[in-house]
Parts: sequence; C-alpha cells; structure tokens
Amino acid sequence: MRTFAFCALMLLASACATTPQEPSRPKVTNYEAKGNLQSFAPLGCVGIADLSNRNTPADITPAVRKCIDAGDYVRAADMFAVAGVYGRFDMLRVSDTTAHQALIVLQMNSYGDLEQKQKDAFQGVMKTQFEAGSATFLGLCDRIKRLGPPDYHPVYMLQHGMSAFTGGGGLKSDFDPAAAWASALDGYLHCPK
Repeated sequence: MRTFAFCALMLLASACATTPQEPSRPKVTNYEAKGNLQSFAPLGCVGIADLSNRNTPADITPAVRKCIDAGDYVRAADMFAVAGVYGRFDMLRVSDTTAHQALIVLQMNSYGDLEQKQKDAFQGVMKTQFEAGSATFLGLCDRIKRLGPPDYHPVYMLQHGMSAFTGGGGLKSDFDPAAAWASALDGYLHCPK
C-alpha cells in the first residue's frame, strides 16, 4: 500500500511539475494526380435528355449543385441518379479499389456545404423521384437506360486512386460492359430489368 501511495504521489508531482506542451501536428501534404476528379465537359442545370453517355460523374455532379442552387430539385435528382449509376459502372470497371471513392468525393465537394433547407428540399424530391414502382421512378429508369452505358474513359476515377502514383491499375481486363451496366442500374438505383 505504501508503494502504491508513493508511486501515485510521484506521478502527481511529476504531472504538476511539467509544463503542457503543444501537441505536435504532423505535416500533411496532399498530392493530386492530373485529371483527378476533373470534368472535361462541364454542364449547367440540364435534364437527362441534354446529357450524353460521354458525360462523366465529374461533369454531372457539379451540375446537380447548379440545379439545387437554382431550386430545380427535379433535374437535380435526375442528374444525381445518372451520376450515381455511371459512378457505379466505373467502379465495376476500374481495377484500383482506392479510386472507387471518386464519386463520394465528388458528391462531398458538390453538396457538402448545402444549407439545411436545400438538403431538406432535395431529399424530399429524391424520395418522391426514387419511390420504387412509381411511374416517376420507372420513367427515370427508362430515360437512364435510353441514355445508355458510359462511353468515356474514366480518367476522373483512374487519377483519383493510388495507382495514379504507383502505376498499374487501369481498367479490368475481364470487364463485361453489358453485365456491369445491368449491375449499375440494379445495384445503385434498383431499376427493374
């Protein structure tokens, strides 16, 4: 018991005798590969009919924000769906799994600072637009299917991953575009087949 009291007293004394040090902050360096999350064909607030299958999520996601800022939540929700389906398709074909977060980062960059009233309005419209089985939802799925699978090289995603710095990566050699398109429609938006 005496040893414990002595150790506790010494610990307390040493804690009181030391001056608090400012915690050291590690230096953080952010490296970005050329083309990371880059849009090569920026868009305004447009409808699905004005998109092409050459528009990437990096083109579409900032345009969703333009629609939100303009109060056009229906177009915003439609384009959000296209960007999500295309992003899922790209995840299925890009071999570097560290690059797969590109869509999430694009969304955070574009929507992360929305005002609460914008978030509420956007979520409310998305809830209506994406209601499974509704005529609105089935129409959205049909318009995205007519737009077709992506017809671009997913530079925005490829340059987001570690393989942009280490080499390798790229597209999967055994990639099946038809199966990936069906999987993206089903897995992201849950469109009926």
